Amino acid sequence: MECIIYTAALFIHTVLTIFCSVSFKQAYIRNCGAHRIEIGHQMFVMRRLESVAEAVVLGDSKDERLRILKERLNAIVLPTTFKLPLSPHLNAST
Repeated sequence: MECIIYTAALFIHTVLTIFCSVSFKQAYIRNCGAHRIEIGHQMFVMRRLESVAEAVVLGDSKDERLRILKERLNAIVLPTTFKLPLSPHLNAST
């Protein structure tokens, strides 16, 4: 029984190592077809939102952070609809 558990654990570790490697991720992005466009949109939106978050953190006071947040969110251009990598079931729109 211990041999089966060890073999299963080793198999799971090997699969996770393969799937989490950078080369696998790159291969997936290259070959995922239409899903590639959606992933690209998600990356685009996330980069924009991350830049807003980085700017907000630099604010000294709560009022300044809120002002920066509003200015930056109004300034960025987002697609009319998009999905964030939080849940594939959630759609956002501007």
